[in-house]
Amino acid sequence: MAGGRLGGIAAFCVLLAFATIEILAAFFFLIDRGRLPYGGQGEDGGIQVQALQVADAVFQPYVGYVLRPGRVGDYLDDYEWQANNRGYHNLLTDDGSACCDYPYAPRDDEVIVGVFGGSVGSGYALSAQISGGLDGLSSIPRHRGKTIRVLNFALPGYKQPQQLMVLAYYLNLGQHFDYVVHIDGFNEAVTTFRNWEGDVEPTFPADTLWGAWGRQLDQRETPKGRFAALARYHSLAAQADRQSAATQRVATLKLFLEARAGWHGWRASANSKSDGAAEIERAGYFPTQMASPLPEQSDIWEYTVDVWARASADMASLSARYGATYIHILQPNQWDRATGEYVPISPEHPYEWVIEPVNSVYPKMREAASRSVMADVAFLDLSEIFTPATSPLTAREAYVDDCCHYTQIGNELIFAATVDALRDMDAATAR
Repeated sequence: MAGGRLGGIAAFCVLLAFATIEILAAFFFLIDRGRLPYGGQGEDGGIQVQALQVADAVFQPYVGYVLRPGRVGDYLDDYEWQANNRGYHNLLTDDGSACCDYPYAPRDDEVIVGVFGGSVGSGYALSAQISGGLDGLSSIPRHRGKTIRVLNFALPGYKQPQQLMVLAYYLNLGQHFDYVVHIDGFNEAVTTFRNWEGDVEPTFPADTLWGAWGRQLDQRETPKGRFAALARYHSLAAQADRQSAATQRVATLKLFLEARAGWHGWRASANSKSDGAAEIERAGYFPTQMASPLPEQSDIWEYTVDVWARASADMASLSARYGATYIHILQPNQWDRATGEYVPISPEHPYEWVIEPVNSVYPKMREAASRSVMADVAFLDLSEIFTPATSPLTAREAYVDDCCHYTQIGNELIFAATVDALRDMDAATAR
């Protein structure tokens, strides 16, 4: 009896201590941030670029990188995907299988739709596989009675000219496409800018992914690399803790994560400034720095759109040569001011920096559709499809996070516009 009473008292004291700490932590956020950490909702569900760590991806000599074959991951709340033999992910079905190894040889009764782009593109493909979102293509007379097969060739972080390289590579391997659906815009704007800002060749794959992984391999070749490697580890750990803290609703844990992120940030800074780290040159197997810096008078925004437009034109030309219909979709993004003011899901989102490149590049992309270089490109501008004045969806219903990714119903709206555009293109060709 006495033991039970003591146990109860001890449990009460532990709970009281935790409650006291939680109250103090909550008051800290109220005083420091002007609000308590309990409201709002966290970001969830998309395929995030941050999820691509070295253990999950491998280098690919022609397109930069792919997922590690066999890797399994989550999509939205209720679905999983698996990376195939070539490192591209498709939906896992209820029986635990995922289509398909590439190159995929279609049956006579199948219509093949290849989807290209970045993480928004891969989300588009997975959502189409979930709902049959592009099945409306079977109403086109020449496709009646056939199955619409959607294959994903998009990956988080991809930007032009990576999509061009992916298409050229798989066409060369013999992959058949009836349709090539290319959805992009955001990564071209923000990643090209971030590369250029860091003195990295703007047309290279994302330096925060491909370049960072390569430098990690280079640094393992020399003892001098240990400081830079430690700095990179602490930097990634700090980023992970900040992201976890942003979605944490328990004040005590939120404060702990922010404190640990601060410590990792301090260690990253200390290691990067050490004498040993200073001796690491940005060279080796992965020389990602600009080999030929752009002229001082160059406009990085114009340069971005020039590369993007030429790459799309080349994809259209390649598709036509191999008998496929090509369509290029400009993806909507919530930070595009043309769509109105966006209220973030998370007040502590890390995407403030993308506003400048998005609003510097998107207007030029919309204008580029009339350039002669894109004369043979079927360009579908859906950048304003979620605009509040005309969209049946609110931003909360359309976007799954504060970056750029869409909910299932958001993608469904884009599927409907895609199918309508491809039907019209087919009808115009048939006349």
